[in-house]
Amino acid sequence: MLLTGRYPPFELAERSGYPVQVRLHSTALNRAAVLFRLLLAIPAALVSALATAGWWAVSFVSWLVVLTLGRMPLPLFEATAAVLRYRMRLGAYVLLLTSAYPKRLFGDQGAADAVLGTVRGPSATRPLFVGGVGKVLVGAFLVLGLAGWSANTLRSASPVEVSTAVRTP
Repeated sequence: MLLTGRYPPFELAERSGYPVQVRLHSTALNRAAVLFRLLLAIPAALVSALATAGWWAVSFVSWLVVLTLGRMPLPLFEATAAVLRYRMRLGAYVLLLTSAYPKRLFGDQGAADAVLGTVRGPSATRPLFVGGVGKVLVGAFLVLGLAGWSANTLRSASPVEVSTAVRTP
């Protein structure tokens, strides 16, 4: 999703030089939550699908911006990182890698709250702070995803003309 220009390493060892880090720790899972996990994941999966579809709708324009500027503008980076991180959190939840329900599509706690420490429980990795323009972009991704889904639904629901002409040899 154009978040980094470096190729990922081919090893599982922790590397401090690569900007993307994934850490998994074994945790106890609630049996009742595991039983209903797929039902619980449906709302988050819908949000993830809409946000991802909206991102794909503007991905070519994003690519052109990155190609022209040589870097990704910070609001676009924040919005793209928020969508990707939400997708990864949903995947980890569905695959039983974590018991934490995917949340915070619009980023973690505000920067002022993080400095003051007023909000408990920051991200286990690195908090993702999404600025105002980044939040607007995430909202636009959701709206575009919903518009694309609506257009696709209306197109597939429209009556199709069926030719009933009889062909004779």
